[in-house]
Amino acid sequence: MGKFVQTVLSGAAQLEREMIVERVKNKIATSKEQGLWMGGTLPLGYDVKDKELIINEKEAKTVKHIFERYMELKSMAALARELNSQGYRTKARFDIFKKATVRRIITNPIYVGKIRHYEKQYEGKHEAIIEEEKWKKAQELIRNQPYRKAKYEEALLKGIIKCKSCNANMTLTYAKKENKRYRYYVCNNHLRGKGCESINRTVIAGEVEKEVMKRAEHLYKNWQEKAEEWKNLSFRKQKEAMKKLIKGVTVKEDGIVVSSESGEIFIPMGLKKKANKCTVVEPEGKTNNALLKAVVRAHLWKRQLEEGKYRSLKELSIKINIGTRRIQQILRLNYLAPKIKEDIVNGRQPSSLRLADLREIPMLWSEQVEKFYKLAS
Repeated sequence: MGKFVQTVLSGAAQLEREMIVERVKNKIATSKEQGLWMGGTLPLGYDVKDKELIINEKEAKTVKHIFERYMELKSMAALARELNSQGYRTKARFDIFKKATVRRIITNPIYVGKIRHYEKQYEGKHEAIIEEEKWKKAQELIRNQPYRKAKYEEALLKGIIKCKSCNANMTLTYAKKENKRYRYYVCNNHLRGKGCESINRTVIAGEVEKEVMKRAEHLYKNWQEKAEEWKNLSFRKQKEAMKKLIKGVTVKEDGIVVSSESGEIFIPMGLKKKANKCTVVEPEGKTNNALLKAVVRAHLWKRQLEEGKYRSLKELSIKINIGTRRIQQILRLNYLAPKIKEDIVNGRQPSSLRLADLREIPMLWSEQVEKFYKLAS
């Protein structure tokens, strides 16, 4: 009965959280449809007052200048260099303009009085800075630039990959050596010279992307929106599916954390320095560090709670700085069959078994073995 009650309470807490998230998402979507500013990074050219965008005349002149010069120079990199040499600065006052900064300004529909929500645009309540005709000409110029179809590969994890050490986004960069192009994700704080304590501020893009796509393929099998088998999808459709399934990727010292609606999963990856760049390599052996750590934690926390070291989950949560919901998820691993625990400790569990797969644990040990060991087949 105790196990049953704990399962019911955990399910109720999860349902409440998901309902809150859904209500917030719906509120944001509805507000943006009405053209309201819902917060975020304040764009150059605007200030906010009473939750409404109002034009900052001085900054608006800079925005107009950026659009006019781009139409003449037809190069974002050249425009960024010119802006910096003439003393222009971003909204942060001290940050210089980069090519990516210029692109964000030129492609932002907020300057023509619109509010963007994912792929959709709605008429905003704020006043436009740029005439719509000029904005459209700038977008047409971007689409017709020949280098956009050239050999630069897309940043597959753009917007979702972060550095764990400083919580900054990571940007795709390139390096050339002997006529070969190498792709890296670099911590933005490191790029800006603000400092980052992580030892892996630069990681090989292809290796991280490969692991994320593997996780996306695993999640795709049970995805309600899937139209056909993963292997039959074009790479473009695989990327689109990945963007919907994967919510975030965090680069840590010893691997990456991939977040999705089903939870988080830690993928251990050895980080090896080579020529001042961090190369990602697969760890030796089959031990899943994330699984092993979770099983050990579950046993330790259960014992500490039973011995009265912590009077409640809330007290334990405050002490170790981990949310109570996450603690409940880990504690459920105590219900795993002894064989599964032993295999995890000895590294004999199925290689495809991940911590996220253990979110729902059958009550019977025989059913657990049947469910989790089928993942290997």
